[in-house]
Amino acid sequence: LLKKLDYQFKYYDYIFTFEEQDVLEIKKVYGLEAYFCPLGYNKFAYYPVEMLKDIDIIFVGMGSEKRIKILNEIAQFSKKANLTFKIVGKYYSENHFWKKWQFRKKYGTLYKYIENKFIEPKAVADLYRRSKICINIHVDEHDGLNPRSFDILGTKSFMLVDERISYGEDLKSGRDFIVYRDSGDLINKINYYLNDEYKREKIANSGYNQVKSKMSITELINEYMIAVFKGRNK
Repeated sequence: LLKKLDYQFKYYDYIFTFEEQDVLEIKKVYGLEAYFCPLGYNKFAYYPVEMLKDIDIIFVGMGSEKRIKILNEIAQFSKKANLTFKIVGKYYSENHFWKKWQFRKKYGTLYKYIENKFIEPKAVADLYRRSKICINIHVDEHDGLNPRSFDILGTKSFMLVDERISYGEDLKSGRDFIVYRDSGDLINKINYYLNDEYKREKIANSGYNQVKSKMSITELINEYMIAVFKGRNK
């Protein structure tokens, strides 16, 4: 991603990135000052609302080879356990009928759980609020937490997320969310936390309390960028 953007660096006085590893890379390769600023959430769309938890497992996001492989295993598990599993995002082209047919032929069980469409943030927030477990699967380019992480926690929902190199300074695995290592570990933890409502709610509450006051987009911009500007102007 940096290589796609490096030609623009010369036009900016300040460079902020949500990947801590990029800060070192920009300094080392391009000799420029860069600053870490975590991605936050839109507190006007993602916030807690008491709703009936009628969805066992939810995943919202675009399809990729990595995600499809993991989601297919969850689909197989959900079918056997008779769970309510919902996936929302684009996984095949609706413009070419054979794309849908090819996907359905290859992933028959997974196909049944997919709503192949984009939805607005407020609709995403409602899905998180209705779900007992929110799955977060990062794309390979991300070393830290993606925006979905903060969206889920902002709705006071329980998150199962793949291992990251960094979770930032304020969030802690095991306290604010649960991390899984691989698809087998993920399935085991889905099964475990579906059967322990108390622990799910305790972790979801902790995650929300960590993000609600200082990890919305507005608060993060104020905290990180103003601190940098003050430091540069001393």
